[in-house]
Amino acid sequence: MAAADTTGRLTAEEVCAGLDVHEDALTSTGKRAGQTIAFVFNSPAVADPLHTFFGPLVTAARRRAEASGCDIVLCAPGAVIGMIGEEVIERAVGHGAQGIVVFGGEDDNPDILRNRWPDLPAIFIEFDAVGPRSGNVSVDNAHSFEEIVLHLADSCGRARIATITGLLQTRVAAERLDAYREMVQRLGYAVRPEYIETGDFQYRSAYESTKRLMALDNPPDAIACCCDVQAVGALLALEELGVRCPEDVAVTGFDDAAWASRVTPSLTTVRQPVAAMGVEAVEALFALIDDPELRPSSTLLPAELVVRESCGALSRA
Repeated sequence: MAAADTTGRLTAEEVCAGLDVHEDALTSTGKRAGQTIAFVFNSPAVADPLHTFFGPLVTAARRRAEASGCDIVLCAPGAVIGMIGEEVIERAVGHGAQGIVVFGGEDDNPDILRNRWPDLPAIFIEFDAVGPRSGNVSVDNAHSFEEIVLHLADSCGRARIATITGLLQTRVAAERLDAYREMVQRLGYAVRPEYIETGDFQYRSAYESTKRLMALDNPPDAIACCCDVQAVGALLALEELGVRCPEDVAVTGFDDAAWASRVTPSLTTVRQPVAAMGVEAVEALFALIDDPELRPSSTLLPAELVVRESCGALSRA
């Protein structure tokens, strides 16, 4: 667990640690000149370079691929948002892609790879792999969200902890909700249905969810949001209602967005290893391309709780 600098400044050690992640990836080798891979997106939002989570993740993956000399085809999302359409894979293969990295998706994605492209290597990021030659790279959502709820209870003294989920057809949102329920029960509290608001990873839905939560007869004293974008929507709603954060209600996020340390109050959140995830996805794909007999891997990376002002732990200490 890290207690972050709320001024937004970094120590020399932190800067060097960040450079270490990229150093090998940015050393051009050219060993894969002539190879092509495709980046496949499930929605325009995921393809947006300014996306809080996927933006830096795609950048890290792109840098790793380019440093090897590999060409990258960027495939625009298909007609159905949230689904990896057959026409998208067809375009990728038509452009000569020898493997694909899939950014975003939903758990009910059809297994089109098994039916039409059973030999196509694929790596799915934060979603279950589909296809016989598919692996995935994920963060440990369950442990990380349990840590948030435990922190709110033990370090912040909160007993009425609510949550605002992401889209529950996505793996990350479902895992974080399960972790919330598990930890609330482990702490000896009842899981109250009115304390669970279903969101969509966007700030507007979290804003409305927070208004509903605070209108309850017994409103929560903490809100654990599924992502930072939702957390800032919750902060906006609390501000409009005249509810103080963190004095009256603690708020936490998930992602450690670039602005998380600069919003007021600065946001307690989970820092995901986005650069490492992007590099790992491309390296795992290269391994599958190089060895047709290699068994696809599933990589689970740890995340880090970053404590700032919005949970109240710093002022409590």
